[in-house]
Amino acid sequence: MKLVITDRHIALNGSKNFRDFGAYPTRDGRRVKRGRLFRSDRLSDLSAEDLKKLEPFAIRTVFDLRGFRERTEAPTRWHATSTTRNVHLPLISSTSGNAVSSALRDTHTNNDTSAVRQAMVDLYCDMVKQADSLNCLQQIFQSLARQDELPVLVHCSGGKDRTGITCALILWTLGVTRDLILEDYLLSKTLYSDRIDASQTIPQALNHQKNEDWGTAAIKVVYGVEATFLNGALDYLMQTYGTAEQFAERALKLDSDCLSSIRHNLLEHG
Repeated sequence: MKLVITDRHIALNGSKNFRDFGAYPTRDGRRVKRGRLFRSDRLSDLSAEDLKKLEPFAIRTVFDLRGFRERTEAPTRWHATSTTRNVHLPLISSTSGNAVSSALRDTHTNNDTSAVRQAMVDLYCDMVKQADSLNCLQQIFQSLARQDELPVLVHCSGGKDRTGITCALILWTLGVTRDLILEDYLLSKTLYSDRIDASQTIPQALNHQKNEDWGTAAIKVVYGVEATFLNGALDYLMQTYGTAEQFAERALKLDSDCLSSIRHNLLEHG
């Protein structure tokens, strides 16, 4: 199934990577509903025209996966209302983020991007291993089980790493195949990483460290979208849990009723 980006991408002035990640077929012959699941990069640059364009989607829950400093330096323009709530769930721990930064600094000296690439794989695995990250994911999945909190929007700074792993887990739980999960993830390369000037944006994304400390090649890896990153986490999940159900039950502490509600809310029936 080859996707046409315009089928799901929502073109906005202040966001490059805003899209619906529904409509994928599942293994059991059903399909993920459109208009229930959205993903995006940061929302700090949305224009008044953008906000007006998004009104018909009636998004009720906005999950911001960025860190505290990112939120302070680039505050969202999507304000909470009586029908929309903003939820802050920082998905990456300071330890994981520091490991990537350390690899970037080392690469400036030895010009070897392999350590940076491995740091990104480790980062993705951390997001499905560490207790704080799992707690954030648990809250997102619990929200998906509540009809009155849908539709939801999941976003971070670029909409590719933290958002990427979260959306992949949601699609996995709904029964979407791994090939399509990867295809959805890689849309962020076309929509986001291929359209930005990494040397200008990476300092903001990684706590405004000075660009001179990092090699250009390493920056391109961190700000890129590579199947290797997500595959590392998916391989870990398969080896550790085997199925999405086991991951949800053992790691996220969700019971079968919660999973049934999620599927009822997000899958087409009949």
